[in-house]
Amino acid sequence: MSFLLYDTTLFFLKIYLSLSSLYSAKSKKWLQGQKGLIKKIQEEQNKSSPSIWIHVASLGEYEQVKPIIARFKESLNCSIVLTVFSPSAYPIIQKENLADYSYYLPLDKKKNVKSFLSAIRPRLVLFVKYEFWFNYCVEIKKRNIPFLSVSTRLHKQHFFMKWYAKPYRKVLHAFTHFFTQDQESKDILNHLGFCNVTLSGDTRYDRVADIAHNKKNLSIIEQFKKDAKLLVIGSSWSEDIAVLLPYLKTLPNNRKVIIAPHKVDAESIQQLKQQLANIPYECYSNYLAKDTDVLIIDNIGLLSSIYQYADIAYVGGAFNTGLHNILEPTAYGIPVVFGPNYHKYSEAKNHIEQGIAFSIHDATEYITLMTTFEENEELLRQIKEKALLFMQHNKGATALIFEYLEGFTVISG
Repeated sequence: MSFLLYDTTLFFLKIYLSLSSLYSAKSKKWLQGQKGLIKKIQEEQNKSSPSIWIHVASLGEYEQVKPIIARFKESLNCSIVLTVFSPSAYPIIQKENLADYSYYLPLDKKKNVKSFLSAIRPRLVLFVKYEFWFNYCVEIKKRNIPFLSVSTRLHKQHFFMKWYAKPYRKVLHAFTHFFTQDQESKDILNHLGFCNVTLSGDTRYDRVADIAHNKKNLSIIEQFKKDAKLLVIGSSWSEDIAVLLPYLKTLPNNRKVIIAPHKVDAESIQQLKQQLANIPYECYSNYLAKDTDVLIIDNIGLLSSIYQYADIAYVGGAFNTGLHNILEPTAYGIPVVFGPNYHKYSEAKNHIEQGIAFSIHDATEYITLMTTFEENEELLRQIKEKALLFMQHNKGATALIFEYLEGFTVISG
């Protein structure tokens, strides 16, 4: 009866998305992506070999599986099928082309599930973080396919912990093993009676460590920074810049700033320029080495390498939709500052507990914090040391997962 309710909910979800597509570009893209999807997958997979199927919800989870995909490609002659739910993530995943095949996840209806699994014939399935699609889980279990949940994240307010969710918890029995992102998730699964659980940590630490190791040298950034202290404002929104403006208007001597906004379309860059009125700046795309202290990054793909030049980083989003990636600056040992809405991000809470990140609520707090950093070089050195040790301690989730997989014929056979 409970799964009938789930199927009914999916039915109404599709109706809702159909109606919202009239005014929502995301809903419209998702619906377009579902049209003819099963047929397309069947045609493309008709002559392919059995696969490894990895499913992510969006870009954050995609970042978590990048090191896993890389390891699979090193050790296996097997196609990788990657599915995603988010319409904003889908074009980026397609463009990067890390997997052999990339698709929207077909809607979790029993008919779709059976057709999809029969088409791709997975030897192994990985779901990432919060993904627990019920009909997929049940069918994977029926087919006796090894099934991992990686970077699993549960919390006390999670749906599975509600009294009315008890009938749905049986889908957790479909998983061969859980690799949890944190101790709380492991404790919850243990409390629910699951022993097939390993605390592995977050594979994103492996990802950012690899990015830092293979960083690009950027001559324009080196020319702009020279011997100044550099603040990098990464993935910023207008709400972040509004808070930072009082500091930007009174920059100390020998301090420079790079702003890499979250969106780099013409409208967003123009909005940023308007916010910086009366503050001299240059844009990366037409850098002329003028005597300015602010550089706007108006293209994509550079931020992860720009952080190597930072002395302090501010990561945006926590005054708006959600905190962006704080692990990229941490990989270089850079102290990180962000806004107040970070509590649902376990890595942010861990950073603050370790004393390598700081949350601010307004411009006054930010100026006070920056003044403290500017007056105490020893403090910055200590934070950098702690940050690098923290990164070293948290790496290794990918290796743990593959150590476990060595016992499966999908890896060894």
